[in-house]
Amino acid sequence: MRPDLRVALLGTGIMGEAMGRRLLAANFDLLVWNRTQARARAVQGARIATTLDAAVDEADIVITMLSDAEATEAVMLGRNGALRAMKGDATWLQMATIGPRGTEVLAKEAERHGIRFVDAPVLGSRPQAEAGELVVLAAGEPATIERCRPLLDTLARRTIELGTPGQAAALKLAVNAWLVNSVHALAESIALARALGLDPEDFLGAIAGGPLDMAFAQWKGRAMIAGEHAPAFPLKHALKDALLAQAAHLDRGLEPRALDAAIFRLGEAAEAGLADADLSALFEVVRKDRNA
Repeated sequence: MRPDLRVALLGTGIMGEAMGRRLLAANFDLLVWNRTQARARAVQGARIATTLDAAVDEADIVITMLSDAEATEAVMLGRNGALRAMKGDATWLQMATIGPRGTEVLAKEAERHGIRFVDAPVLGSRPQAEAGELVVLAAGEPATIERCRPLLDTLARRTIELGTPGQAAALKLAVNAWLVNSVHALAESIALARALGLDPEDFLGAIAGGPLDMAFAQWKGRAMIAGEHAPAFPLKHALKDALLAQAAHLDRGLEPRALDAAIFRLGEAAEAGLADADLSALFEVVRKDRNA
């Protein structure tokens, strides 16, 4: 056990559970909380808090890994929220994808309560979280980020330091817009290969190892071909992130036409009952549309 840092993890969904397991393996003193206690118990070996007060009142670092900005605000800022119960020298490490607007609201509230705040969304999904291979985008005071370094080095292969809170959240939206557009384009290419009477594995083989290839395309492409969509990055969360990115485009006078098309398909997939499946399940509605 590492007595130097007591860590509270709020939110033990797919990503939070994997991150919690990683921290436990590194011998952090970890206390977890989740609205659904069964999900908290999935982080086997962690101490479980039944209230927010109990989760954070002795924590040196509080990690939030909740589903969206609304859930994070409710947990941290709502009536009986966790922020008011954090001790004065604690640090709030906000690691969910909530967008720059939501992040700026939280950062201001943290400052008002005298709590140090790091805007630190992650790149990667469950396999990377389990292996400690995430990339963390961290914005905040350098000294505060450094205080979180033992956790960041455990969870991530790389931490990219940015400026003030909100900038990491903004960069995460740009990355996720690219990710969603890439998956949509991949789904259309595999559907087209099938519609043309080709083995879609030949498409993946054609791009393999060259400048058009990327590991993500091979991973998600094979999931699409096999029809296996166990959630590493749930489609509903990809849709939430895409809508945040769409709003950011529009706020700045941009026209995200490719992203608009991907959002339409994600919405179709969610309505078809695939919201809890992996993002690769987007292929199922593209495949239907192409009669593949």
